[in-house]
Amino acid sequence: MKCLDKLASDNAIEVYEIYKLMLNYIVPNYDEENIISIIKKMADKLEIKFAKEIVDIYLARDYEFVRNII
Repeated sequence: MKCLDKLASDNAIEVYEIYKLMLNYIVPNYDEENIISIIKKMADKLEIKFAKEIVDIYLARDYEFVRNII
Protein backbone atom coordinates (compact mmCIF):
# COMPACT_ATOMS: atom_id res chain seq x y z
CA MET A 1 0.00 0.00 0.00
CA LYS A 2 2.89 2.33 0.69
CA CYS A 3 4.24 1.80 -2.82
CA LEU A 4 0.84 2.42 -4.41
CA ASP A 5 0.47 5.56 -2.32
CA LYS A 6 3.82 6.86 -3.57
CA LEU A 7 2.82 6.17 -7.18
CA ALA A 8 -0.72 7.55 -6.95
CA SER A 9 0.20 11.21 -7.41
CA ASP A 10 1.83 10.79 -10.81
CA ASN A 11 0.15 7.57 -11.97
CA ALA A 12 -3.38 7.76 -10.64
CA ILE A 13 -5.09 5.79 -13.41
CA GLU A 14 -2.54 2.98 -13.23
CA VAL A 15 -2.84 2.81 -9.45
CA TYR A 16 -6.64 2.75 -9.78
CA GLU A 17 -6.46 -0.17 -12.23
CA ILE A 18 -4.08 -2.14 -9.99
CA TYR A 19 -6.11 -1.37 -6.87
CA LYS A 20 -9.39 -2.34 -8.53
CA LEU A 21 -7.90 -5.64 -9.71
CA MET A 22 -6.46 -6.31 -6.26
CA LEU A 23 -9.87 -5.73 -4.68
CA ASN A 24 -11.22 -8.68 -6.65
CA TYR A 25 -9.13 -10.94 -4.42
CA ILE A 26 -8.42 -9.11 -1.17
CA VAL A 27 -9.50 -5.95 0.61
CA PRO A 28 -6.48 -4.50 2.34
CA ASN A 29 -7.37 -2.80 5.60
CA TYR A 30 -3.92 -2.32 7.06
CA ASP A 31 -2.09 0.97 6.71
CA GLU A 32 -5.38 2.85 6.76
CA GLU A 33 -3.42 6.08 6.39
CA ASN A 34 -2.03 4.94 3.03
CA ILE A 35 -5.40 3.70 1.84
CA ILE A 36 -7.03 7.03 2.67
CA SER A 37 -4.20 8.88 0.95
CA ILE A 38 -4.53 6.76 -2.22
CA ILE A 39 -8.28 7.31 -2.41
CA LYS A 40 -7.88 11.07 -1.92
CA LYS A 41 -5.24 11.21 -4.67
CA MET A 42 -7.54 9.31 -7.01
CA ALA A 43 -10.34 11.75 -6.26
CA ASP A 44 -8.02 14.70 -6.95
CA LYS A 45 -6.31 13.37 -10.08
CA LEU A 46 -9.14 11.41 -11.72
CA GLU A 47 -12.87 11.78 -11.87
CA ILE A 48 -14.36 11.29 -8.42
CA LYS A 49 -16.27 8.23 -9.65
CA PHE A 50 -13.02 6.22 -9.65
CA ALA A 51 -12.34 6.96 -5.99
CA LYS A 52 -16.01 6.33 -5.16
CA GLU A 53 -15.80 2.85 -6.68
CA ILE A 54 -12.96 1.97 -4.32
CA VAL A 55 -14.80 3.46 -1.33
CA ASP A 56 -17.98 1.59 -2.23
CA ILE A 57 -16.11 -1.73 -2.28
CA TYR A 58 -14.73 -1.07 1.19
CA LEU A 59 -18.13 0.00 2.52
CA ALA A 60 -19.81 -3.07 1.03
CA ARG A 61 -17.37 -5.16 3.04
CA ASP A 62 -18.02 -3.22 6.27
CA TYR A 63 -14.83 -1.17 6.39
CA GLU A 64 -16.17 2.09 7.78
CA PHE A 65 -12.87 3.99 7.96
CA VAL A 66 -13.33 5.09 4.33
CA ARG A 67 -16.84 6.48 4.79
CA ASN A 68 -16.06 10.22 4.85
CA ILE A 69 -12.96 10.41 2.66
CA ILE A 70 -14.62 11.89 -0.42
